[in-house]
Amino acid sequence: MERLIPVKAEPDILPAYRKTPIETLLAYQNLNRPHGVHDKAELLIGMCMDNRKHLRVPENFAYILRSGGGNLRYSEFKVSYAVAIGGISAIALLAHTAELLHAQGPISTFIRTNPRLHASPSSLRRM
Repeated sequence: MERLIPVKAEPDILPAYRKTPIETLLAYQNLNRPHGVHDKAELLIGMCMDNRKHLRVPENFAYILRSGGGNLRYSEFKVSYAVAIGGISAIALLAHTAELLHAQGPISTFIRTNPRLHASPSSLRRM
């Protein structure tokens, strides 16, 4: 089952993502949370290279990798660096279609169940 969950208020953020960098990303982007000061990146964001897309996040909050379609294939070293050296605790892959996302618009939480993926939202906290 696939579905989009609009995040228009704090209660819309799924409980599994609360107190994680994913919650902070959604709050910055969708809820206009004032930017905090971040000494180091907490998150790796993979997103499309489309120059019309812009995230509302403060400096030092996230490593951002842009590629066609947000595909991280051939970015293994960059992802490994962010995890091992950068110490990030979560990865967010942001996707869009022309119909679903407009420039500087809100992010919807996309949930996809895939039997080959065994990671759960709670595993983000252990990463």
